[in-house]
Amino acid sequence: MASTRQSTLCPVFGEPKEHIGSNLPTYKQVMKHFLFVKLQLKKTSYNPPLHASFKNVATHLLQVWQKASIPSVTSDRIIAMLKAYHDKYANILKTLSSTSIKKETFNKKLDEFKQKSHELFDISACKCVSFSKCSCRKEKKVPLQEKPFLLDQRSERKMAIGSVDVQESNRMIKKLMRSQPSTSKGIPASQSSVRVKNLALPESSGDSDSCSSDYEPSSSTKRRIERAETNPALELKSLAILSDKTGVSDRAAATIATVVLQEANVVGEKDESIIIDRHKIRRARKRVRQELQENLLIEEPLESIYFDGRKDLTKVTDGLGHLQLVREEHISLIQEPGAHYIGHLTPDSGTSKCIASTIIDFLSSKEVDTSKVVAIGCDGTPVSTGLKGGVIRLIEEKLGRPVHWFVCLLHAV
Repeated sequence: MASTRQSTLCPVFGEPKEHIGSNLPTYKQVMKHFLFVKLQLKKTSYNPPLHASFKNVATHLLQVWQKASIPSVTSDRIIAMLKAYHDKYANILKTLSSTSIKKETFNKKLDEFKQKSHELFDISACKCVSFSKCSCRKEKKVPLQEKPFLLDQRSERKMAIGSVDVQESNRMIKKLMRSQPSTSKGIPASQSSVRVKNLALPESSGDSDSCSSDYEPSSSTKRRIERAETNPALELKSLAILSDKTGVSDRAAATIATVVLQEANVVGEKDESIIIDRHKIRRARKRVRQELQENLLIEEPLESIYFDGRKDLTKVTDGLGHLQLVREEHISLIQEPGAHYIGHLTPDSGTSKCIASTIIDFLSSKEVDTSKVVAIGCDGTPVSTGLKGGVIRLIEEKLGRPVHWFVCLLHAV
């Protein structure tokens, strides 16, 4: 049986519609494209999984942002953003079909949801409000010529994506060809060539052929490229994570890793190509921390909060610029099920009142909906589980309702 226009009409966003890619889509355009994709998949499958639709939409979004020459986040991050917004959309539909709702309150909430849907579905790798103060890595920075367009899409949305700028595209090809010798820093030549091939350029760009044929690296450059191909750079992701977890310094981690390689006869006195120094550890730590911040997304609805903390020695500067070690209380928050990391807090003191208010203020600053929280977990210390003045009890008073207490019994042993 063929579907009618009325049967596919969405009560929130209207009729499903494919996004043609003439501009960077808003939340509303993304959801209408999602409904369109879901409708198309239903023609081949009775009940297609949501993840298939999310993946299809994420691929389309990456293509649109690549066409606009603006660096974007990863596909997994886009799928997580789509899932989070779809959950909010599903809650609206669920409330819309309910018979026991207050129409005035719900209509106000629905109008606010529709109004925010006209904002840009921003998957830019650079989230800086002011480009002049941008501190992002070079590969994530918005190109100078694309900054006015991105600012317009985030506000008035009067501009559109035009056809391929052949002159600018050829300039980018030449720039990439010149940067190919940077493979000596750890980027294999095969990956560099893939990046050049993936550029969306017209087939008739004859200047690029002449540019690539005229380019001839020097002998020293060839030797550096050969060394990079035979000795690819180590990411050291696991080592960086363990170094942060155990509190080992960059120099100590580098020394330990190099000694292990020497003991395993991987590195010798004559072969020093993969010796690990403290600068490599520092760069690896920085990459891991940035990836963690980019992929940080609180799954909604938030149903349970688990917290734990300890006092750590932290380096701070005094008024004269000297480093000092101060013992601070650090609290880590995770979300269950799934053990999703929410964040870490530094309360002014280790009292239950200060910890509880810090947790509530942190969730409020992140605009997290705590109306569905039904459980709180922690250790069995009196500060956390006090009957009248414990952290959980104080959070219950803030929420205005009781919750389930999940207390770790290992602390009682």
